[in-house]
Amino acid sequence: QGAAAAVGLADAINAVRGAEQPKIDCIDVGGGLPVSWGRDVPQSPTFQEYSSALHEAAPALFDGESFPRVITEFGAILNCKMAFFASIVEVTKQTDDSVIAMVSAGSDLFMRQCYAPHMRGPHPVRAYSASGLPKEAPLTRHDIA
Repeated sequence: QGAAAAVGLADAINAVRGAEQPKIDCIDVGGGLPVSWGRDVPQSPTFQEYSSALHEAAPALFDGESFPRVITEFGAILNCKMAFFASIVEVTKQTDDSVIAMVSAGSDLFMRQCYAPHMRGPHPVRAYSASGLPKEAPLTRHDIA
């Protein structure tokens, strides 16, 4: 629905622009595909389902003439299940309902969780010992900082 609204707005603006004025020829449809965590969890919706929904709601995106450039923002869906980070836990701090683990993974690694935590669920994180073996302790909620 959002892509269709953007196309409708761009079409309305282009309709009132003069011949000498540039037309809107690029649409950013954003991302919005959620990451289906887990090795054996099928992606839902799939890229094909997403594409089909866009074809139905905003066919002008695919006609090759109305908007020669269509931008998507599939960062999370393309990268989250394929990436990893490694860091040493420098220190932990107990809070009322969790533990904060301070790591040396870079201050910009999990920005979305910092400025918009409601937009995405937590990243799955596994802890390993100094020898590289999985930690065997009971699962405990941790916030990573």
